[in-house]
Amino acid sequence: MTSVLLLGDSIRMHYQPVVRQELGPDFEVRGPAENCATSRNLLANLERWALAAPASIIHVNAGLHDLRYDPVRTRRSSRSANTRRTSARSSPACASARTQD
Repeated sequence: MTSVLLLGDSIRMHYQPVVRQELGPDFEVRGPAENCATSRNLLANLERWALAAPASIIHVNAGLHDLRYDPVRTRRSSRSANTRRTSARSSPACASARTQD
């Protein structure tokens, strides 16, 4: 069975059941119960959400929260850096899952 991990904000939470239904029984579709929100929050929780249980496919849809202006939270300029770091950190989890199939 191919495992699919969906990470993202409330939009991801709404389409996750649709993805599960559309992909069918040959795919295990999962995602965290909570809203991943900003790219900074996703990166901070990546170990707990993704790396602890590797997936064959990791789909990330985060960053919309980064676009609002809030000086205390993630700045717009750091969104790209957070995305690159998330990709780099999650890639080994995907690679190891592929070799275990």
